[in-house]
Amino acid sequence: MRQWEEVRRAVSCAAEHLNWRVDQPSAEKASKELLALARTGMRELKRELEDDVKTKKNELRDLKKAAKPVLELDEDEDFSDAIEVSYSHSAKSPSRGLVTKTETVVVSSADEAADAAREIETKLETWGRLQGEMLEQLRARQKRLDEASKCLPDFIAAAEDRLRHVLAILH
Repeated sequence: MRQWEEVRRAVSCAAEHLNWRVDQPSAEKASKELLALARTGMRELKRELEDDVKTKKNELRDLKKAAKPVLELDEDEDFSDAIEVSYSHSAKSPSRGLVTKTETVVVSSADEAADAAREIETKLETWGRLQGEMLEQLRARQKRLDEASKCLPDFIAAAEDRLRHVLAILH
């Protein structure tokens, strides 16, 4: 029952977005519009997920790029100003599971630069393992999203009684 109420609310939101209060479509036309809206949403979710996978795949390479300038700073003894270096890596959050964390290191001496570079290099293996886990999770989400996309027409057909209910309320 609770799930059907959520479906009814989702259809009501779609009705507002698709301006059904003014257009007053038939149930068949409303089903087609709702399916088109759901497919558009799925495509956008897939694009976002693909971008996340690309970013995550390049994470270690980007981390090594971040460590390189810090190592070069270590060799340069002349620091006139503090230098800021930012990098992102996979991390575990107690409340959210695997996340991407961005850190910023400010170095103002050769010793600080050496310490920062050593810390990045030391943690690369752990971050690489977490990156692999996160990629697995992202790929699993992609697979579930693909399966859900295939079921959209059946879902819309199954929700037709809720759709008719919402249309009746709107008219």
